[in-house]
Amino acid sequence: MSNKNRVLEGILASSRSGLPSGATRDQAEIAYFKHIADRAFDSEDKDSGTLLKFLGDKAYSSMKPTLGCVEFEFPSTGTPTDKALAIVNAMATAKLPPDIGQLMIGIIKDSVVIEEGTDLKERIESIEKSLNV
Repeated sequence: MSNKNRVLEGILASSRSGLPSGATRDQAEIAYFKHIADRAFDSEDKDSGTLLKFLGDKAYSSMKPTLGCVEFEFPSTGTPTDKALAIVNAMATAKLPPDIGQLMIGIIKDSVVIEEGTDLKERIESIEKSLNV
């Protein structure tokens, strides 16, 4: 059993006190979070702010900034060079933020490397087959 599971089992065992025997894991977890919520909303509890933040973090995932969609001419069937130049043009005309453009060019570069590796593997296999290796 991992340490994480041991900690979780200890928390659940502690939260089961006061629950009827045969209480489900969900009921135990609700009791645990109720205990934390009771303390979080107790203005006399010195840790109420920390506990309130804990509950908020558990209830709502951290908001990560995301960019909205952008539109620009992109040759979906073009060569990697055509695609990269379209991205550079979109950055130059302020249709695409530079950090996103750079990320997209990196994706194109990675796809070229993958394609080259796949092609090279197929060529080697073909040569080995013809040499009966």
